[in-house]
Amino acid sequence: MSSSATFLRKGLSVLLLTTVSLLVISDVTIMVVKAQTTDIETLRNRVIDAVKGLNEGALRGFFADTADNISYQSKAFLHLSEQVGVDGFSDPKLAQYYALYCIYHATNGVANDITDADVRFENIVMPEWLIATNWMDETTVDPCGTTTITPTNGTTVTSVATTLSATISAGWFGVTCDVEGRVVALDLFENFLTGIWPEEILLLASDGAFSSGAGNLERLDLYQNEFLSNGGDSTWMSDLGLNMSEY
Repeated sequence: MSSSATFLRKGLSVLLLTTVSLLVISDVTIMVVKAQTTDIETLRNRVIDAVKGLNEGALRGFFADTADNISYQSKAFLHLSEQVGVDGFSDPKLAQYYALYCIYHATNGVANDITDADVRFENIVMPEWLIATNWMDETTVDPCGTTTITPTNGTTVTSVATTLSATISAGWFGVTCDVEGRVVALDLFENFLTGIWPEEILLLASDGAFSSGAGNLERLDLYQNEFLSNGGDSTWMSDLGLNMSEY
């Protein structure tokens, strides 16, 4: 697969406070995230364990030459730390949020070799995803959504005669999960992804060295994202798990 990303359809100094993270770049302090964790380093170590050390150096490090040089892994971790109740997340759920945020921050409004060579991208702000519902600003929405079962007719959950009503809350755009809350499909086709596709997708594989329990991936659809690059390396595609379909 070429770096022009003809993806096939395959199925900084940082001061971290208790509730607020501050990013210091060139003596300018910018508030970047309201952390919900009570211990940022404990959370970071938990994430590193949950993702089996994948790209650990980038996750631990902050590159503070400019704001653009902060690794997408660091951005993903800080984004994860914003989630309400994050300290109570299971390891697979930490890995799931982290993997998805890595995808978002690696491919949303990020330049690459393709855009650098295209005059249409000169002197403009890099375009972002066309649709990113619940990926960016929500701090209480699970990627898989939630289903709340409520007994009706004044009965109890254990009663044979109980009538149940289900309230389903949508998750994140393009994310489909199974009943166990594992990601089974990512449908991000024709969504103006840019940047370089990240190998953290491996955290959503059903099996393999970096399978984390966060996913049971069967389909990854990146079709018609013509400005998305593979960075010259698509070896990760062979490690997406045995459940991946090809079509």
